[in-house]
Amino acid sequence: LESTDAGLTESVTRTVIRSRDRIGTKVHAAQKVDLRTAIFTNPLTLHEGARRYYVSVKP
Repeated sequence: LESTDAGLTESVTRTVIRSRDRIGTKVHAAQKVDLRTAIFTNPLTLHEGARRYYVSVKP
């Protein structure tokens, strides 16, 4: 987890979130991702790049 580049992780997270409706046509759970709560991943650690993305777009 720590060895993955934060910028890359942020970019992948952004792409997945922006594509969630399209992804959701095949994976229904993707439609349920809510930006207001996606940052909360306890007990899993959120990667720094993903955290940066969620903080930047959190309403």
